[in-house]
Amino acid sequence: MIIEVPLIEEAGTLRPDFESVGISSPAWERVLFDQEAGTATVRLTGPTGRKLLSEARDAALAFNAGSPWEDIKAVTSPTELHKKLLVEKVKKSYSEFSGPVPKGFVVSHDAALWKATVETSAEPSTTSDDWTLIFEV
Repeated sequence: MIIEVPLIEEAGTLRPDFESVGISSPAWERVLFDQEAGTATVRLTGPTGRKLLSEARDAALAFNAGSPWEDIKAVTSPTELHKKLLVEKVKKSYSEFSGPVPKGFVVSHDAALWKATVETSAEPSTTSDDWTLIFEV
């Protein structure tokens, strides 16, 4: 699984800052270090990547079953990386709907997760009563 994390310099050496996204000592391969942006794109090669994606999928299933974010947080203790995976790789995007989004459905849109408060075709936004912002990444 390829992820992007902050890039830090430690003792004159650049390295991914996995701790900042809640990961400790994963097996990884370098894809790209962007010093200007301060990011490291890496491929998680061991069980860590599979575990993170599995945990994000479990959270998505809980959303689909109607669990509120507060309950999901209490059970899974999600990191910022879990949130990012939910938004980018797991949850269905608002743009994938060809018709209205069902009431209660959770979608990703503009680097955030949103819950439809009613059946709606309106685009998710903080100015719409049709949507509740769950979190942003």
